[in-house]
Amino acid sequence: MNENVKIDYDTAEKVMDLDGSKVYVKTIGDKTSMKIMMIPGFSWAKSVGPKLPKLPDGSCPAWCPATHFGYQTQACSGV
Repeated sequence: MNENVKIDYDTAEKVMDLDGSKVYVKTIGDKTSMKIMMIPGFSWAKSVGPKLPKLPDGSCPAWCPATHFGYQTQACSGV
């Protein structure tokens, strides 16, 4: 995809609520894009990790197992 693309998340195919944070999912051709709006105090490990398949030891993943490209438009976050 070499052309500039503007993604309209107001027409997202799917909107998920993660303990008050919102995830907007939009498909463009064979690619999937997400806009994530996190509320202060959001914890991926608490809100998303338990919904993923368990690790061999039965625990929840501490990090997302997928590879992503992303950028932050405002605020700050900790790792």
